[in-house]
Amino acid sequence: MAKHIKSDGKLLQANKSFSQLKSSQREKIYKWMKSAYIEAVVQNIPQKKQKNYILDTVEDKIIAADIWIPFYEVEKFYNSKIGQIRKKAFPNKEEQ
Repeated sequence: MAKHIKSDGKLLQANKSFSQLKSSQREKIYKWMKSAYIEAVVQNIPQKKQKNYILDTVEDKIIAADIWIPFYEVEKFYNSKIGQIRKKAFPNKEEQ
């Protein structure tokens, strides 16, 4: 119980990893990242600011969906999947 916190009467695991989420939750987060990436490219957000924009957008949706996961885990997942997201979002283009 040392790695748990109590929030709004719920007991939450404070050190949960991304792989411990339900598959439906992982899929939602991936889809949110993909749509936020497409939105960032369409809005011509500079590449240096895209990561922060995408992670902030996804974090807001995670909070709204009441999914508890540490932010560093979401960022780690983003870093591992951004190449795949780019390829799937714009399959006919080499680089965005």
